[in-house]
Amino acid sequence: MKAKLIGAVIIGTFLQYFDYTLFGFFSGAIATYFFPTQDHKTALMMTWATFATGYLIRPLGAYLFGHYGDRLGRRKILGFSILLMSLPTMFTGLLPTFAQVGLLSPVLLVLCRLIQGLAVSAEYNGSSIYLVESSEKHRGLIASMIPCACGLGIFMAASTATLFTSLNARLDPNSWRLPFISAGIIVGVIGYYLRSQLPETKEFENIVNRSLIAKKPLRDAIKYAKWPLFVSFVLSAYVGSATYIIMVYMASYLQNTVNLSLYLALKLTAIAGLVAALCAPIFGYMADRYKAHNLLIYAALAMFLFSVPLFFIINGGNLSYLIGALLVLSILLSSFDGVLVSYLPYLFKVQYRYSAVAVSFNLGGAVIGGLTPVLMQFLLNYTGLSIIPGIYLSILALFCLVVLTLRSSYCGEGYERRCII
Repeated sequence: MKAKLIGAVIIGTFLQYFDYTLFGFFSGAIATYFFPTQDHKTALMMTWATFATGYLIRPLGAYLFGHYGDRLGRRKILGFSILLMSLPTMFTGLLPTFAQVGLLSPVLLVLCRLIQGLAVSAEYNGSSIYLVESSEKHRGLIASMIPCACGLGIFMAASTATLFTSLNARLDPNSWRLPFISAGIIVGVIGYYLRSQLPETKEFENIVNRSLIAKKPLRDAIKYAKWPLFVSFVLSAYVGSATYIIMVYMASYLQNTVNLSLYLALKLTAIAGLVAALCAPIFGYMADRYKAHNLLIYAALAMFLFSVPLFFIINGGNLSYLIGALLVLSILLSSFDGVLVSYLPYLFKVQYRYSAVAVSFNLGGAVIGGLTPVLMQFLLNYTGLSIIPGIYLSILALFCLVVLTLRSSYCGEGYERRCII
């Protein structure tokens, strides 16, 4: 597969995670300008709640884009989604503050998150489906470019936030707006241009030529693939929650719970994102050589066993141990995410694949995963227990282990057999 084609697909995923994590990294500034209150924790909670609103609408977007992705083709949806996604990113940087327009300010901010949530609902899944359907070999490696792009987006967002934090005293207070504006314009224009030249996938063209297009793809998925839908939901809930704890919420956690400086917290999160990005293709390559199903079991088992001890280490105060623990968490996340992205599409038939993957992934990874930061902040405020994120990850990993073990009795694994139920 040509590098240009892969780049055109993953640029949208890069923007998605750049924007979402940048919003999290600038949560302090956003809380100050859009949710002014004397209680900083309350303002932070409101900011994370705003962050989560974009996820609540994503099942609706997944249904709409998944339906038309199965009816009209993968390529058309990818071109439209990156345009719809880039505009709210740009407008987030242009919004007036609470001091300027009052309650209208947070309302507009929530509206931007809702529109973007609608757009990105099919971005991650659409990109992964396009890559696996367009690849005749090395599907795991090629599809792993999607989580790699996620990690790079997180790395760039954290690096940008780190730079702005280090220059804060010499910059205008509104300088946090610039990354949102520039990313929305540059990536939106380039991404749409590249995607407009993409060919349709061979597998979708095959069902078009055979007149096998489903009239109601989601209905067919619910009718014929109930168990795969549940499997996809659980695995997506885990990987979404793990991503947003380790890669997004972690910067706020290190600053407010571990008492690191904002600059250092952002710097460490940037490193973690880069490590996750670099490791994803390694695990994607392994998925082409070994059973993806077994790799997912090992990855979930490792997180179940080690997430709580790793958070104990992070809270221990020793910076060297903290960095090591954070990097291990990044690798554990990548070991699951790098395999899952090529695993989910082949749980479903081509006729309803886009709808099935998009809806199950967004119900799990988006709704549950997207609510994770605000849930973690609430539990930390309520319990005062600093290892809550580790406990939460361990519980979700255990659910994954149970579901993956049960699934073994329902369907064979591996790309050659193409597990289709």
